[in-house]
Amino acid sequence: MKFVSIILLLLLGISILRLISNKFSLLELLGLSFPIGTGIMSFYAFCINLMGFDFNRINILGGIIVLMLLINTFSFIRKGKVSYTTLPIDKRGLMQMIKNIQIIWVVGIIALAYILYAISVKSLYWPTLHYDAINGYDLLAKQIAHEKTLQEALFNPIWSIQNVRTLYPPLITYSLAYPLIMGFEYSKICCVLFFISVIISFYAFIQKTVNPVSAIFFTVLLAITPEFLAQSAMVMTNVPHVAYTMGGLLPMYFWITRKEDRYLYLSVLLLTLGVWAKTETILFSFAAGIAFVGALLSRRKTNKLLNRKNISRLLIFVIGTTGLFFLWELYSTSFPGIKELKQPISSSFIWDTEKIKLIMHHVYLVTIKGTIYYGYLVYLFLFSYFIDLLIQISNRKYRDTNHIIILTTFILIPWLAYIVTFYQLDVSSNHLVGYIKASYKRSFFNFLPLMLFFVANTRLVHKLFDFLFHPWSSQKEIKI
Repeated sequence: MKFVSIILLLLLGISILRLISNKFSLLELLGLSFPIGTGIMSFYAFCINLMGFDFNRINILGGIIVLMLLINTFSFIRKGKVSYTTLPIDKRGLMQMIKNIQIIWVVGIIALAYILYAISVKSLYWPTLHYDAINGYDLLAKQIAHEKTLQEALFNPIWSIQNVRTLYPPLITYSLAYPLIMGFEYSKICCVLFFISVIISFYAFIQKTVNPVSAIFFTVLLAITPEFLAQSAMVMTNVPHVAYTMGGLLPMYFWITRKEDRYLYLSVLLLTLGVWAKTETILFSFAAGIAFVGALLSRRKTNKLLNRKNISRLLIFVIGTTGLFFLWELYSTSFPGIKELKQPISSSFIWDTEKIKLIMHHVYLVTIKGTIYYGYLVYLFLFSYFIDLLIQISNRKYRDTNHIIILTTFILIPWLAYIVTFYQLDVSSNHLVGYIKASYKRSFFNFLPLMLFFVANTRLVHKLFDFLFHPWSSQKEIKI
């Protein structure tokens, strides 16, 4: 039953993806099914809790099965076939992929498999030691699994467990409670599955724009980023959050560049679930919204700007990416004492040179100085960014404004929003430094896959990996 419950989450996610489109690749289905299935399960659990039903095995598994039946029935009515009766495998594409295999790619796959195995073993068999887990997310998950309702577990003052972690939307808390009510001894299996999902979905996205050797190289680079890898074995919110921010922004990039609506709906879905995991996802939704509106404006010459299709797209995007944000704010603040737990953010803006110097100094220490947290990834990104910018400015032949403008929007705007948020915190200097060393350091994980995706698609790196790419089908042409 334990592993059947995990499979049901995957099937729920696959059902929703196939409802959106039958064209998603097998890798996209494997990488995104767990985050989507878990997100939908958590919202369903929240709804039944509001209606007075318990978060228990019968109600959750029964609800998941009913949801899948409804989704596949609707899919059958709309498309004439059940959503996951056929696997999305293109025989020609499969043969081409086999021909493109080369030894460097095989070595990369083996290395990646070992990394995923090692971090899974560490996560599943090491005890929960992190303070934020013991006194936060793991504790809240156990409380929900015991009390069966969110209201009773998190917001009943008699338990005295209300803290800043109670303010987080319940997606990750429900996802950690899910394995506990299904019979698992620990909740860490969800942390493992979220990390694996991030790695698979990143590879699924990046291999659309670069060759297999480049794709596996940058995927391994993401997996071995020191702090990101270390946090993936802990019961924390940051690595799962990456599944939603990356899964929301990179599909938006593909919708803009490829004009395929399935990626727009996928982007909205994952950004919506991201808000249900951490409300700061709204910062990334804002960046995606700017890129979305920019794309609509750029197409106004060929399509009427305010036609019915664009208006429906805009409404779906705005309602989807903000609806759960306001729902959680209204719900959580309705309980006594919760408003006092919120961070004291100043509503007025007053320029303070010393404060901005303090913030930027410690942001510099965390982000750039040293390699303890992110290795050389930030240096690689900055170097590649400026080289690519120079190439595109100096040579119109290689100009790709979509690549540099869109990805800059996805990275720069949320990062600046984080800085402004820290600046507006009305706390002492010591507390502010503590927030940067902890919250900013972990929130920066959301930028890692975007930065690597950008680097992999720069002109110089593209040419380098095209030079290194020699598939078996062309080995006869290579002179040793």
